[in-house]
This record gives sequence, structure tokens and C-alpha cells, in this order.
Amino acid sequence: MKKVIKIGLILLTFASILLGSWYILKGDIIFHTDIARDFLLLNELSIKKTVLVGPRADWKGLFHGPLWLYFNLPAYIIGKGNPVIVGWFWVIATLTFSSIYFLIVKKLFDSITAYLYVALFLLIIAPFMNQFYNPIGTLLMMPLFFYTAIQYHKTRKILYILLHLLIAGLTIQFQLAVGIPLLILSTAFLLYDILKNKKFNHFFGFLILILPLSTFILFDIRHNFLQLNGIVSHFSGKEKFFSFDMLTKMSNRVETAIKDGLGFFPGGFSVFNVIINYFLVLGIFKTLSRKNKEAKVPYYFFLYYYIGFYLISLIHHGLLLIHYILPLISLPLLVFSSLYKYSNKKLFAVLYIFIVVLNLYTGIKLLKGSSQFIGKNKGSWKFLRNVAENVYKNADGKDFGVYIYAPDVYAYAPKYAVLYGQTLFPNKKMHYSKKMKETFLVYEPPPPDKPWFNDIGWKTGQVRIDTNPIKVINFPNGYRIEKYVLTDDQIKIPSDSLLDDWISQR
Repeated sequence: MKKVIKIGLILLTFASILLGSWYILKGDIIFHTDIARDFLLLNELSIKKTVLVGPRADWKGLFHGPLWLYFNLPAYIIGKGNPVIVGWFWVIATLTFSSIYFLIVKKLFDSITAYLYVALFLLIIAPFMNQFYNPIGTLLMMPLFFYTAIQYHKTRKILYILLHLLIAGLTIQFQLAVGIPLLILSTAFLLYDILKNKKFNHFFGFLILILPLSTFILFDIRHNFLQLNGIVSHFSGKEKFFSFDMLTKMSNRVETAIKDGLGFFPGGFSVFNVIINYFLVLGIFKTLSRKNKEAKVPYYFFLYYYIGFYLISLIHHGLLLIHYILPLISLPLLVFSSLYKYSNKKLFAVLYIFIVVLNLYTGIKLLKGSSQFIGKNKGSWKFLRNVAENVYKNADGKDFGVYIYAPDVYAYAPKYAVLYGQTLFPNKKMHYSKKMKETFLVYEPPPPDKPWFNDIGWKTGQVRIDTNPIKVINFPNGYRIEKYVLTDDQIKIPSDSLLDDWISQR
């Protein structure tokens, strides 16, 4: 019977990999704002070679670490900036980490739990495999973070405190809002364990945090403690923008913890997470009532970190968004998979199959809908590349100017597309936000539900072109390219300097 289960889980694993890599197989990835921003930063890193911070974490001067950029840089360089090549790297990274998870889960529990967990993890993560951004780095670290904490508690070996704190620092590099609460929780648990067992030399293990936190320290020294001031400003309560009262925050944390934060069911099916929550509570309670002390340890740690994170998150004045909770979903998946031993096996099987069926249904539905997205949607890299190629192909001269309008102002996705176009057309030179004899205006359409975010007044008021285009290229999704041939007098009229921004907001 175990052999049949393993074969079924292996088949599920392969199906999940296929679902996750489908867009990439078709030469596309989802290229939303955060991903496009990362590619612009990767371009910056490939030129500068060294940066101390990564993407902006909030509007008060906080930045994530640069580790996510360095993690992706080799694939970026090998692929010469092609997002699809980086997408294949995401697939390989997911499979590599999943293999590591299998080994550590097998050691923590047993081989069946390892098979159950890896198959479930890959199925849940499949919809994200074509759109990785920095919180995924923390997600990939979480099983290792969890394992090293348990191993230190069990063995009291300094190797594990070093590994655990190093990984905790890496989670901060990837995602501040998750990494900082996790480090606070780990520090409290480690201090208690060290003092209780009188392993005073293990205090030196905390020095390893200098490595992953060094970029933040150096950046703050160079920039008048910008991030430290931002943290103080945030937690002092001086900034009231997007702040909520304690009752609202507590309600949000409880609802998230028992629903979306569990991560078993996608989108419209997230309400079913509540069922899994009841199963987890009963299963953990039953496990903790057993006499086997060693078997209880992973469940105590899960409760400590999972509940602890949501409690500490209350110091954040806003609501918890997807990028705050996404990194944590691997822990409920792991605990659920392990409960097959301590719960009613028929009930566990029904719930596991239910989770698989709904996720496969969602995955297959996304796969079927991909034909309407790939190369057509404004969030499709393949489409954006096509827009850029049209700009370059319609430029008769060697040099031309490009201005881009986007409802979100930053226009990261089309910016990167026209930048990448340089690698496809090396004999032509694009000048961003600069009037040339040949000048192109690229327009991203407003969201359907927010038509007021349109380009009215942008051309004449900011770009300051008041002539008619000699050519207009319209795309079915609302994107538009206008080509202008300007006179010397028209070129001399300066554009709004705000349009010169490239990625200063990171």
C-alpha cells in the first residue's frame, strides 16, 4: 500500500512541476510590477556589481536586502537579461529546495511524510513558479529555518545555532516583514535554551548575524541611518498613514491565521482553509497529549513560530498582505502532512485528496486560461517583449527616444521591456525619456475598474509634444505605441523632469 501511495505522490509531483512550468515552457512569465522592478535592479546590479539594498520595503525609507538580486544574478547574466531563462532558474531552484526538504522532513518525521509534504508543497507553489519575487526567498528558507531550530533544541550543538541564525538573517534579507519577527522569536527561544542549559559559549553564535545583516549596517552608515530612522518612525506610531486600530488588526490576524495564512486552498476556495485549521488544531492537540516527548517537539515549535509571528505582527500598523503570509505557508503544509500518523487515516486521506483535487482544478483552469494570457495580457512578458520589438522595428534611425505612460507612474514592466530590446537590436540605441528626431510614446492602458487612471494630458502636459504621430500601433489589450518625427524646435522644448526617473524608488 505504501508503494502505491508513493507512486501516486510522485505522479502528483510531476503534474505539479508541469503546471508550475507551463508558462515558461511557452516562453512567458507573469511580469507584474514587483517582478519587473527586480529585473531593472538586476540590470543595475549587473553593471554596478555591488549594491547594499534590494527593493523598497515601504514608503518610509525601508529596503529589503540585496540577496534576492544576487540569488537571481547568475541566471540573469547567463540568460543575457531574458526573463524566461530566469524563470527556468526559478523552476530549478524550486526542485532543488524541494529535494532538500524531502531529506530534512524524512529525518524529522519519516519518508511517507516527506513524500506527502513535497508533493503538496509543489502543488501549492505551482501557480507562483512563473512569478517569483523576493518573499519567495523566505518561503524557500522556511523548512530549513524550522529544521535547524528543532535540531539545536534537540542536540544543543553550536553548529545548529550558527546555521539557524544565519538562515534567520537570510530571511530578513529576502523579506523584512517576515524575517524580523522570526528573528525576534528565535532570539527569545535561543536565549532561553542557552541559559537553561548553561551553554554560555553559544552566545557567540549570535555574531554570525553580522554576515547577513552587514549590508543593512553598511547602507545605514552611508545614508545617515535612513532605515533605522524608518523603523523608529514606524513603530513609534508617528506615521498614521495606512494605520488601523488594534481591534481591526487583531481581527485581521486571526482571520488570516486560520484562513489565507494556511495556504492550502487558492483564491475562491480559501474558505476551506478553516476546515484544515480545525483538523490541525485537533491533530496537534492529540499529538501533544501523547507520551513520546520527542514526537511533540516539531508541533511545539510550529505553534511557537506560527502563532508568535501573528502576535508580533501586531506591531505593524497595517493589514497583512499576501507577501507577508506567503513565506509561512510551508509550515502548516509540513505539520498537516505529518499528522497522517497521529490522526484518523481515512479522514486524513479524504482531506489530502480534497486539497489535491481543488488545487489541481485551479491549476488546470489556469492552464486552460493561459492561451488568453500568454502573449496577450499586459502582464505577460511575451506581450511586453512584442511591444518593445515593435518600437525598435519601427525606428528607422540608429538612435531614438522613448517615453512610457503607465497608470502606476513607475512603468517598471514596459521600461524593462524596452531596455531588454537593446539586446535584440544591438545596432539601435534607445534613449529613455529623451526627445530625439524619432520619438516613441508607449501607453499602458488603465485598469478596467479604474478608467480615470488614463493618459489624458500626459503627452502635452508632461512629455510636451503637441504634434500628431506619424504612426500609431494599437494592441487588442489597449496598449498603444505612437511614433513621432520631431523638428529641432520641438526637441528643444524640455519634458517634465519627473519623467526622467528610472528606478530611483527601487
